[in-house]
Amino acid sequence: MADDIIEQQAETQVAETQVTEPTVEQQIAEQMNFRLNGGEPPIEAAETTETQTTETETTTQTEVPAFQFQTFTEKYGWQSPDDAVKEIEELRALKSTQTVEAIKYENEQSEKLAKALQQGKFDEVYGYLDEQRRLERLTTSEVTKESANDIIKLSMQLKYKEEGLTEQEIDYKFNKMYKIPKEPVMGDLDDEDEFKEKHSEWKETVADIEAGKIIDAKVAKRELEAAKTKLVLPSIEEANSQDSAQYQKELEEQERLDAETKQAYKSFTPKVIETKMNFNDEANKIQFEFKYEPTAEDFAKVQEVALDQIKFWERYKNSDGSPNRELFIQDMHFILNREKIMLEAMKQAKNATLKSQLPDNSNNGIGQRQMPSNQEPNELHKYMQAAGVV
Repeated sequence: MADDIIEQQAETQVAETQVTEPTVEQQIAEQMNFRLNGGEPPIEAAETTETQTTETETTTQTEVPAFQFQTFTEKYGWQSPDDAVKEIEELRALKSTQTVEAIKYENEQSEKLAKALQQGKFDEVYGYLDEQRRLERLTTSEVTKESANDIIKLSMQLKYKEEGLTEQEIDYKFNKMYKIPKEPVMGDLDDEDEFKEKHSEWKETVADIEAGKIIDAKVAKRELEAAKTKLVLPSIEEANSQDSAQYQKELEEQERLDAETKQAYKSFTPKVIETKMNFNDEANKIQFEFKYEPTAEDFAKVQEVALDQIKFWERYKNSDGSPNRELFIQDMHFILNREKIMLEAMKQAKNATLKSQLPDNSNNGIGQRQMPSNQEPNELHKYMQAAGVV
């Protein structure tokens, strides 16, 4: 009789243990949610339902003002919705047929420079303007000791333009032509009269070089004046009507695709990005389906970014405006390897769950969970060894 009572109590205890203890699949699912939620415990459904109910009650209590057409009448003069529809249709028709008014330029030079810039010929425009500025400055001023150098160097630059001499090479050639000898310095053993004669000869040599430079600069100035009349504007490619029509067609097609894309994003629901993955661990006889569907609030944020490219790229900027390349490469890695990452998370959650079921008998409960050395490993422990968990 006592044996029957003991056996009945044992069966009751086993039944209670089976009811209260979660299955391996349930434990893995909990571990998965914990890992994929950034180490935070998942929000219970009851709490979410309670929050949603509170938000619903708050929304219900907030009174939405009734729509009044009078606002449009006061601001735009529309007397009825038909007036609004008519004016909007007229504006759309005008937008589809309007053409860009031709820009009026002061002269041919301004027009060609503007069109060259529109075609991306920045270096050619800069080179033309820089050369024109230098020619204008040097040909409208008197030849002096200070300006002679610039006049001669610019003349040499134009003369050797086809050879493509650099500024450093022009400077080298100029210094060789007008090299000033080093000024003599009187030494302790030099005779004073002899030094004065030597220094006087040096001054005559310098004056002769400077005079020759002034003469060469005056001759070069005439060459610069002739070059100024031959200065050629950057070439521009005139767009023909066929190219313009094709460009307009491409713009319209791009606008159509953008509108179609935005409409598609707006029509999506959280179900569209629902994630389902099957996990199957044959060695441990564990098989379940992982399922995740975003909340309406989270999905609304995704839609907002997808509909606005500016907001999308702002995500990858630091507070100082510099690009956050680290975040961008992280997102790209997750996009390209999403299934691998999720499967690895499931695997680690499964391993953590299985480890938690092993008895902890080392260092008085502190340390790695392992089977006692004198105990024969059970079927679960064999699977754990085969999977590399223990």
